[in-house]
Amino acid sequence: MVGKWHLGHADRKYWPQNRGFDHFYGNLVGEVDYFTKERGGIVDWQRNGKFLQEKGYYTTLIGDEAVRLIERQDPDKPAVPLRGVAGGAHALQAPKADLDAYKACSRTARSAPTPRC
Repeated sequence: MVGKWHLGHADRKYWPQNRGFDHFYGNLVGEVDYFTKERGGIVDWQRNGKFLQEKGYYTTLIGDEAVRLIERQDPDKPAVPLRGVAGGAHALQAPKADLDAYKACSRTARSAPTPRC
């Protein structure tokens, strides 16, 4: 599993590896900063139970991890890849290049379901 867990972070018995997942990469709480992977000044970013500080944008990191997991999966064994999405849970953050691409748009146009700028 990669991404947001959000199903019990205070007690390790509720962490993904203790709930049936072979692999976990991401955050345990519902929302973290997309660049620092912190919430309230505390890093909430881990791989298989070990917290780490890692540079990079949240969705890029979990997307890359998901691809690595799929590529190394034995094709003769069943797998259920799961990606927990955090994007809709809190204020959105985006890389500067993405923000710059919509800089000319009005705020109303940017928030439309299909921006037309």
